Amino acid sequence: MARTPAPLDVRCLACGSADLDMSVHPRGDEPVQCRQCGEWNTYLRLEIAAVERVRQRLRRR
Repeated sequence: MARTPAPLDVRCLACGSADLDMSVHPRGDEPVQCRQCGEWNTYLRLEIAAVERVRQRLRRR
């Protein structure tokens, strides 16, 4: 049986908020704006940061 991967905890790199404007389901280099601080980042950068947080959490175990 195939497992569905857990969604990444994608957060703003500037303020750490998860309140991001992703109404169009961005991918890759598409811009995403934080609704809290207004910072713009690409979705790819946010995904990479989320994966790194998961890796760090797993290393601590």
